[in-house]
Amino acid sequence: AKSQSEDIWVAFRAVQLDQTKETNWNKQLGVNHYLKKRIGEAVPHFPDENKLGSVLYIEDYATTGLSYTGEEHVEDTKFYRFFFGSGDNEDQSGTGGSFGYGKGVYTENSSIRTIVAYSCSEEDGVARKRIFGITRTKKYVFNSRKYSGYIYHGIPAEDNDGRTKSEPIEGADADRLAENLGFTLRKDDETGTSIAVVGLESDPNKFLAEIKKETEIYWWK
Repeated sequence: AKSQSEDIWVAFRAVQLDQTKETNWNKQLGVNHYLKKRIGEAVPHFPDENKLGSVLYIEDYATTGLSYTGEEHVEDTKFYRFFFGSGDNEDQSGTGGSFGYGKGVYTENSSIRTIVAYSCSEEDGVARKRIFGITRTKKYVFNSRKYSGYIYHGIPAEDNDGRTKSEPIEGADADRLAENLGFTLRKDDETGTSIAVVGLESDPNKFLAEIKKETEIYWWK
């Protein structure tokens, strides 16, 4: 938590996509011209063009957000462990939770196995906004080449070895893209993470009713 005096809270918000919103998501993620060609056979019932249907937004507040600095090694940051980690739970001090496994729960409920996270964190006394996405499927073959099943949605950059990698979109650009994709924009002091499950597989109203039921049963954890 950011502060012991602040209450942590989470909002679940399901949105039915109209044509404009469908077009925005398809354009930003390259659903039809990029994802479908690569992972269409690896994902059962991959939706037809402009048929994502809905997006579930899961938004937490008064948490730390997916910070990207503050650790000696970038691999130890919350951002890196959430998107690139394999599910380790090191140094969690019995708090529960596990960076890495969480994204699997989210992507399994997406018809295109894709989530996008929009996060605000306080790093070195400064508010940092970021947005980044991941598509997670089983291994697939495209153009006779085998791929791991992880596709990242960000901006291209080079690592120290000259290889291309994906970096998050940050700052005002992150806010603009988040707004375009229907996220609730965060003020600088609204730390936390908003996750969009793109193309919710089940009926949104039924899914939210199930979440409500489970929350009421297990809230004490």
